Amino acid sequence: MDNVSLKLARFIKCAVSDERIGRTQLSLYIALLHCWLEQNCEEKIKITRKLLMKQSKIPAISTYHRCLKKLILFGYIEYEPSFDHYKGSKVKIAIK
Repeated sequence: MDNVSLKLARFIKCAVSDERIGRTQLSLYIALLHCWLEQNCEEKIKITRKLLMKQSKIPAISTYHRCLKKLILFGYIEYEPSFDHYKGSKVKIAIK
């Protein structure tokens, strides 16, 4: 199983049994995996809110931030904010 499939399989296994994870968190995580693939599976990827909201089909900024915070809090990702929309923040997919 390749690295992408392994990360996705681990996430799905964890998310299915984790009642805290909803469809918007699932959507955001899939968008993060897509960015990870586009950036050649680097350990840390650069992200922007605008791109992730578009890819995950999350319409509201508040919903995006709430989903991102939950993924961080629950240990699914590690997040390094940059506060510079040109530079982008960094995310590490941190599934056990």
